[in-house]
Amino acid sequence: SITDKMLTLGEPVRTAYEISENNKIIPLNDSVVALFAGDVIHANEILQVALKNLSSANPESVRDIAEIVNGSFTQHWQSIITNVLQRRFQIDHQTFMHNQPKFDPDLVKQVSQFIANLRIAVEIIVAGTHGEDSNAHIYTMDHSGSVVSQDSIGYACIGSGSRHATLSLIENEISSQSSLSKSLLSLLKAKSRAEYDPGVGSLCDIVIIKNGAYSQKSQTEVDIILKEFKKHQNRLKKSEQKVATALENLC
Repeated sequence: SITDKMLTLGEPVRTAYEISENNKIIPLNDSVVALFAGDVIHANEILQVALKNLSSANPESVRDIAEIVNGSFTQHWQSIITNVLQRRFQIDHQTFMHNQPKFDPDLVKQVSQFIANLRIAVEIIVAGTHGEDSNAHIYTMDHSGSVVSQDSIGYACIGSGSRHATLSLIENEISSQSSLSKSLLSLLKAKSRAEYDPGVGSLCDIVIIKNGAYSQKSQTEVDIILKEFKKHQNRLKKSEQKVATALENLC
């Protein structure tokens, strides 16, 4: 797994900037991690709730863990609604939902529109292995409320640069059967392609889940990996230039 380190704040004015301390990969246990894109404050609130919920649960699979994270997403969404309703109208979300016929129709319309339009600008990936199932699994979720398995394609991309990254992974024919070495190189290519989007930073974190254990590479290790990758990119550019020159001479 690879993430950038762009810090995005959605309110009151959308702001994005890189910070080396920003960590978008949160371990949920020894072999499952959550990665997020979008508003860093809301994302961390959701994942803190998720960690608390997981501490009192006994999930049997990565899917179970993803469902708990998704439920925590819903909890955070509901808490925002409740806070607004209590501040403005001295009622909570459940009271409003169960007593709508008793309220003024204009109030019901106003509150319903607020609830319908509330979007938490966060996307989350839950990935790893867990329990008796040694196979890796990938799930995604966002404000829509659904947990979606990405196992059939073997990867998931989120955030503003996701389209660039997805196209890169398609070009490199990545699947759930790809080797670790091919996957890492392809992810680095996808991260580099995603940087064409202004919302994606150049700094990055790298996490590998291998033999049932999660490992986040140190900054020194990341720097070494990126240095070798850039050498590969430079060699590739030189090779492509030779081919381009040869083709031009044939015209």
